[in-house]
Amino acid sequence: MPEPRETHRILVVDDEPRMIRFIRMNLELEGYTVFEAADGVQALKQVRDVLPDL
Repeated sequence: MPEPRETHRILVVDDEPRMIRFIRMNLELEGYTVFEAADGVQALKQVRDVLPDL
């Protein structure tokens, strides 16, 4: 049985919801796990909570 593929966590930070949706859709199609933040405060919280790879 093949081993499960590791998915990389990417944090997308943008204040434009449409841009986040576009980026999320493309990254998820490539197999990445995507987290999002709309501003710097949310981004710092996500970095602490999620520990994204990028």
